[in-house]
Amino acid sequence: MKIHNPIYFYLLAIFTLVNIVDAVTAFFILPGEANPLYLLTGSIWPIIIAKAIIIYGFWFYHKRNIFRGHFMYYYLLSLLVFGSLLMMMGAASNIHGILNPDAVTSVAGITPKEKASAYATFISIVLLIPMLLNFLIFWLYDKSIKNVVFDKEFYKKRKWKL
Repeated sequence: MKIHNPIYFYLLAIFTLVNIVDAVTAFFILPGEANPLYLLTGSIWPIIIAKAIIIYGFWFYHKRNIFRGHFMYYYLLSLLVFGSLLMMMGAASNIHGILNPDAVTSVAGITPKEKASAYATFISIVLLIPMLLNFLIFWLYDKSIKNVVFDKEFYKKRKWKL
């Protein structure tokens, strides 16, 4: 396998690894699982299938290494970084549940609606809000870049007066 883009490849490898760890550890805390897909279906398999499809999509872009534009590439990198962070937190939470069965038992008593609400709040704070701000910043950057002059030598030649 040829690595066209090492940064994208390593981000994708980390994303894949944390998703696997999250999925495996989720099997041990099923009564406390808060993923809405699990709450809707009552099975962990739709989550695993969704993870596999998402990971395949990222691998497809890696293999092809052709992107529509700067924003699309930035978008995919953001998804990999924030997604990895989110999955790491999920895996850590699962491991905490494995090590503390009493916590899983207490969470199991919470209604699915409350679990889904807490999950949505967590996703919004950790993933959606930062990602939306990043996209807004990149969009502003993309729209204003044509008005900027880059010159590394300018400041080297300038005589600074205090």
